[in-house]
Amino acid sequence: MYLISAGIGRTGTFIALDVLSRYGEEHDKINVIEFVKAMRKDRMTMIQNADQYVFLYHALYVYFRRKANFISRTEFIELYGEIEKPEKRRRLRNEFNAVISLKPHYTADDYGTGRRYMKLSFTNSVLPVVYQG
Repeated sequence: MYLISAGIGRTGTFIALDVLSRYGEEHDKINVIEFVKAMRKDRMTMIQNADQYVFLYHALYVYFRRKANFISRTEFIELYGEIEKPEKRRRLRNEFNAVISLKPHYTADDYGTGRRYMKLSFTNSVLPVVYQG
């Protein structure tokens, strides 16, 4: 049996992520609940389930936690053109370490739960993360 989805839950989640991240950058504050309520006035099932809602919070957390360094193409070429120089490699290592610090830390309980719910995974090589809340 295949489930047919209009995609409005996932689409609503990404619309909320886009709008709230931009608004937060500009105004230094966001109100997730009010924004989701406003979206659902126009389209009842935007963000359809709790997992999508949790994902929105998690994605916003990661987004606002990051240290964004947006640079132009010209600056990129200047900064990384001579990648073999030790100071350039050090800069990349520091950026990589910042990215690594964002990954979640799983416990032995998470591993056990993932093993119990293997049927939720698309492949046997990846354990599913099951939120219990």
